[in-house]
Amino acid sequence: MDKQAYARLIEMLETAPEVYLPLGKLWQALRADGLDGGISFDGLRQALQADERFEILTPGRASASIGMEIEGLEPESPLAGPAVKLADRPITTEAVMTGLSHNLDQLSQAIQHAWEGRPPGDAEAEAVLLEVLKRVEELGKEIRNLAALQPGSEAEEDPS
Repeated sequence: MDKQAYARLIEMLETAPEVYLPLGKLWQALRADGLDGGISFDGLRQALQADERFEILTPGRASASIGMEIEGLEPESPLAGPAVKLADRPITTEAVMTGLSHNLDQLSQAIQHAWEGRPPGDAEAEAVLLEVLKRVEELGKEIRNLAALQPGSEAEEDPS
């Protein structure tokens, strides 16, 4: 890989709301941007493992328990492979909460799209989607409440 490809990977990992991104998402982005230089999925994994600027969660490590590697996915899947982060990007409470909020927003959007595309007149599908939407909203409230309790949060500084 060339410097431009590495720069793109670093940019993605610095600016993503999540601290860790799946290797598949990184590989797909390089391919879409024409920066992959023909490197294979496994070649990218090996290149990042050999580069001290990157940290890869490997199965069996305690930190891999967050479980981003899903067995059986093809490299074409954005969720494929282990999770990758920049070695110098710290995992802070704020970063975790930002990632959770981002993922919750994505989940809410997916459920809303499912609602909009639901089969007309399917009462069972509507009931299931409404229940899921309700639970996602409840989870969102819980996450926002937890975030507000963190030191340095706006809610802690301004209890009004």
